[in-house]
Amino acid sequence: MAIDDFNSAISVDPTVANYYCNRAMAKDEVGKYSYALLDYDKAIELDTTDESFYYNRGNTKYNIEDYISAITDYNLAIKINATNQDQYNNRGLAKYQLKDYGNAIDDFTKSIELDNSDGDFFYNRALCKIEMKELTGACEDLEKAKSLGNKDAKSMAKKNCK
Repeated sequence: MAIDDFNSAISVDPTVANYYCNRAMAKDEVGKYSYALLDYDKAIELDTTDESFYYNRGNTKYNIEDYISAITDYNLAIKINATNQDQYNNRGLAKYQLKDYGNAIDDFTKSIELDNSDGDFFYNRALCKIEMKELTGACEDLEKAKSLGNKDAKSMAKKNCK
């Protein structure tokens, strides 16, 4: 239904980049990733200054496991707005998937610097530290993640921490 609404809006005014971005997000939700990417490309063609277009396109690329391209889009989003913690977190997740744990830790740390109230950022950083056998730091991050309500931190701490 939402896709049809955005199709109608685009037919009325095909120059509004947000219509394409919103339609892309709707397509992404139903697994139409290649079509979503086309809409993100069109949104970016119409407006190269909106960080959310790059961020959301990066998320779609992440969903199809194109982690290198996702990182490129997150980089572009961060270049426009370096204060969005989610962009660093998602770039860190892509780096984690590529086993680039050290650089992923840097991104999760930046997310934490920007917003230290999200347990997922600490949890994600802990996963990298576990992979790098830095268990003391990982366990500290898991404790913090637990205290901030991350649901997976308790079982991961039980498995990796004394």
